[in-house]
Amino acid sequence: MTDERKPNPQTQLTLEEHLADKTPIIQRIDDARFNIGYVALDIAKEAGLGVTLKSYQILKKIIDEAKKWIDTKPEYDRFDGFRKFKAIDGIIKEAGFRVKHGDGERFIKEGFETDEISCLPPVLIYLSVAEALGLPIRAVNTPRHISVIWEPFGERSFYWDPTMAEDCGVEVTKEQYIEMFNLEPKHIAEGLLLNVLDRKQVLARVFNNRGIARQDTDITGALHDFQESARLDPNYADVYPGIAGIYLLKGDYDKALENSERAVALNPTLSTAFMLRGFCYAVKKKSAGALLHAGAVLDIYKAINLADNNPMDKTRGIVEQAYAMLSTIYSMHGDFSNAILALTDAIKINPKFADAYKARAELYQEIALRNMEEHDRLVKSGEAVQFDHITIKLPK
Repeated sequence: MTDERKPNPQTQLTLEEHLADKTPIIQRIDDARFNIGYVALDIAKEAGLGVTLKSYQILKKIIDEAKKWIDTKPEYDRFDGFRKFKAIDGIIKEAGFRVKHGDGERFIKEGFETDEISCLPPVLIYLSVAEALGLPIRAVNTPRHISVIWEPFGERSFYWDPTMAEDCGVEVTKEQYIEMFNLEPKHIAEGLLLNVLDRKQVLARVFNNRGIARQDTDITGALHDFQESARLDPNYADVYPGIAGIYLLKGDYDKALENSERAVALNPTLSTAFMLRGFCYAVKKKSAGALLHAGAVLDIYKAINLADNNPMDKTRGIVEQAYAMLSTIYSMHGDFSNAILALTDAIKINPKFADAYKARAELYQEIALRNMEEHDRLVKSGEAVQFDHITIKLPK
């Protein structure tokens, strides 16, 4: 028996044929003739942020090296997987790549024209080689991350993570992932986390990264990218905070809250989902002239707790960002004292968080201004109480 899910390398176009073909990108996503790595580069290149022909050529060279050094056969076992992954890792290392966490959108700007790669680029390389050689390698969904699995037909499978070591991938067990990302077993059983991804779902991650790369300069384009990502994989929790953030900028608080709640439902361990939902609660109450929503603060503290127990989130600075968002919520409702305390906590965690110092200084200035205004009001109205025996001097 053979595994019908295994890629068929005989049907794939060469790079030259791929580049010459006029098939729209959206139709290439589900067409096995187009190598997944080249399609990912098509998506990145379409954004116009820096990906060039060189990235395609680098990937082609990696695939050609794999064809030269990796032997293929009709069926594989578990131990073949270790050998194939080690061989691909060696080719990746020889190409000059090294791991750098937390910069997924960099692929959209540079493709493979860099020596620093996060989790998505090496996974795309694994999958590109797998498609070109017919290897049983598939992608796996993890929170704010992506890895791969060796899944030979009729044999035991195992996870392989490309970024857990400095210069190569390593085997990771399900139990290690559960502990590492603080996952709930029921969501694994429901197929929402640690689930195997198909081509469309993998490329949904590329569209999500493209949205992140464009959200500061083109929110319309970013929203399209996030929505395309959600269309390709409706259960991809990581994309919904991006959609929520765009709707917040547009002032559509109902849709922002709806998408942040969608993210929480799909992945209750996703810190950014709670951050966005908490902010949505606060903004909606503020716009209605109501008092601060208790759920807003609770959600931010939930995000802080989740991020503090997630190594990936801590590396990405999510904990201090959550405290900064908490400060924004407090200041939005006029509670400057707690806003300053939240920023002080952010600075304790990351003393190089420059924006937190700036925001704290602005809050101190606002408090000083309000105190001066109250002073002037009391003096002008005659309500001021004078204590002649007390002298306050500023230090030199």
